[in-house]
Amino acid sequence: MVARNMRLGTEMVLVQIKIPNQLLIPFGGPKWSIERISVVGVSTTGTYIQSDTPLAYIDRSKNVPVCLSNFKDLMPGDWPDNWDVEESLAIVERHLGEKCEVDIRRKGAYQSF
Repeated sequence: MVARNMRLGTEMVLVQIKIPNQLLIPFGGPKWSIERISVVGVSTTGTYIQSDTPLAYIDRSKNVPVCLSNFKDLMPGDWPDNWDVEESLAIVERHLGEKCEVDIRRKGAYQSF
């Protein structure tokens, strides 16, 4: 973790913290809609983050990709216990089509933002 002070005008000093290898990736909304992600709590066991846009968390230090099988962990909802591949794709596509503000299925959808 790297912290640094940033001066805002002449009065206020902000602290900006970089947490290496820990990524929060919003998707389904306009690119870089990070104002929709907020820290809602801190404790001795963790930091609690809330978002009103779909959000993926990736720990890059583990070198593990986000896969279709992670969908139920990333997206709140009442999901069936067992999915076959075809059913999984249909459920994910339908859910994202209903919940996302941009069509993430279209190649290059984020390039317009």
